Amino acid sequence: MSELADSTIGIIGIGALVFLVALGVRIYIAAGLVGLVGLVVLLGWDAGAGMAGTVPHSKSATYTLSVLPMFILIGFLAFHAGITNALFEAARRWLGWLPGAWRSPRCSRRPGLPQSPARPPQRQPSSRAWPFRKC
Repeated sequence: MSELADSTIGIIGIGALVFLVALGVRIYIAAGLVGLVGLVVLLGWDAGAGMAGTVPHSKSATYTLSVLPMFILIGFLAFHAGITNALFEAARRWLGWLPGAWRSPRCSRRPGLPQSPARPPQRQPSSRAWPFRKC
């Protein structure tokens, strides 16, 4: 279909994608446009446009991608029903006897993140202090 090698067309497509993103085009629009043009250049109009219509559906119609929105919806409903507040209260009651950050559900939901910059970490007065940060 074209005189250029497939790898050259791919490199031109990557350059076009970076250029479009640098211009401020949203990434999904730039990627879709570059992908459609690349398929049309490589396969011709009929095959490229036909493949551009079937590939997104076949790749997105999987069980894994259908479960993720349902998981988000259930979390949304649990939040608005007040279940999440009850869960955090239960965690506070179960873990309240632990010293430091382990007892706070507010801190245990983000264990790998640093403390908020609004409040600097506090030093422990003795050398035998509990080794975990406080919230």
